Amino acid sequence: MKDFTKLSALALVMTMAGCTTTANFTKTGNYKSLNANPASCDVTVYTSSPKSKYHELGLIEFEGNFIEGAFRGASSVSEALAKSKALVCAQGGNALLLWEANGAGHFKKATVVKVEG
Repeated sequence: MKDFTKLSALALVMTMAGCTTTANFTKTGNYKSLNANPASCDVTVYTSSPKSKYHELGLIEFEGNFIEGAFRGASSVSEALAKSKALVCAQGGNALLLWEANGAGHFKKATVVKVEG
């Protein structure tokens, strides 16, 4: 019985760990941000291009795990921000431009930008 309890606990931990959406950053564009921002910097989320001039810094891809499947990404604007804010700040960005949600209603990609002004 002890072995079954240990095995059940391990399965539960692995399942919970597997239910996480991750955010991965890839540098794009040729703009070089001079300094990283503090991890708690302010990040504005856009769903269309900002009206002010901006510079593209990179791409964030939201990925689910093997349990959630390929369509899983960030299921809301707030989840996308929570999963990517530290990456945006570390690259010197101050905004996130979310791409259109996929057929499952999840955001899979966002562009990290530095908006002027």
